[in-house]
Amino acid sequence: ATIAEIEDALQNSVQITRQLSVDLSPPVLHNEGLVEALRWLGNRMRQQHGLEVSLQADADLPVPNENLRVLLFQIVRELLFNVVKHAGVSQANVTLDQMNGRPCITVSDDGKGFDSEAILGNPQTAHGLLIIQDRLNLLGCHMELVAKPNEGTRITIELPLERKPS
Repeated sequence: ATIAEIEDALQNSVQITRQLSVDLSPPVLHNEGLVEALRWLGNRMRQQHGLEVSLQADADLPVPNENLRVLLFQIVRELLFNVVKHAGVSQANVTLDQMNGRPCITVSDDGKGFDSEAILGNPQTAHGLLIIQDRLNLLGCHMELVAKPNEGTRITIELPLERKPS
């Protein structure tokens, strides 16, 4: 009986590990690209957390390199988790388009919002957002956060322009 319990626990652990691997870096991200991966993520967020994610993507948007694609996917996932945990709504929007001539991604919601200056001024409360901002800055991206209490939150990430080989 003990061996059967251990085998069941091991089988369960393997299944959880496989699912975590897919959730952290889904094959669709590497095979199909960022837009398809974000569609997949939207479906996962609906299934697992009841969050409806509306995705709008500009078809002419340049495709970022794989490292940046993976980082952007992880950041959008983290921002959507923030909506689930803090916004008090069941709907979020993800938009991929261009702003100021640069590709950008915007994650927004019409939820509780917050005082962005107060939150970002306190590293303990803004820990996750500050880490996201630092990671983006390292890759030449710019993050803009607009949030007000009871007016929702909008985070826009401007991607670096691709350098043309000389």
